[in-house]
Amino acid sequence: MTRTNLIVFDVGGTTVRDTVDVAAVFAAALGQFGIVAPPDKVRESRGASKREVIAELVANANAEPDPGEVYRVFQDLLIAAFRTRGVEAIPGVEAAFGRLRANGIQVVLATGFDRSAMDVVIEQLGWEGIVDAVVTSDDVLRGRPAPDLILAAMRRAQVKSVEAVVSVGDTVNDLRAAEAAGVGASIGVLTGAHDRRKLSTVPHSAILESAAEVPRWLSERQWSAAPRAS
Repeated sequence: MTRTNLIVFDVGGTTVRDTVDVAAVFAAALGQFGIVAPPDKVRESRGASKREVIAELVANANAEPDPGEVYRVFQDLLIAAFRTRGVEAIPGVEAAFGRLRANGIQVVLATGFDRSAMDVVIEQLGWEGIVDAVVTSDDVLRGRPAPDLILAAMRRAQVKSVEAVVSVGDTVNDLRAAEAAGVGASIGVLTGAHDRRKLSTVPHSAILESAAEVPRWLSERQWSAAPRAS
């Protein structure tokens, strides 16, 4: 029997529907400074730190604007879009969170959005108290594909064994971060940015239709909650 203390879930495209076209928000923010964002570069950045993506795009354009100012515009536009378009959970994920937590497994959300954007997402969904913690790009030095978000989630959950961690995400950057961290299981889901073919190019434990299927997947493989470290 395999044991786990913690499931780390990505947010956009994994537990939350992509009601907002983040790529369009990138383009709008950069456009205010006369920078054209290459669509393929934006697509490749899915799952990564938004701050890092903007800094790279500004540098590649040899542009004069302060990346921090561009990022602030991006954040304002993103939050306005969340408030205007609303935020929707992937069907079944709330029940999945409840089932996992009822079985003694902690649930932590990890995202490339910053804290101010995630506060809006949590508020819109009414998710205060239904997950154990939220880790954002503000909490780490490096975004995905670096493992920092997963490691920060472990610290927040006070989980010491990375082999007792399961990571769930919808992008190759999510899977690469899980590989870099050395988690016990890395799960891709098909509700977001990347399809099965794209996700299959990166090492993974499973590719599921939705994050709602995670409790069933664990149960079928006889994963159970590990004893908490004292």
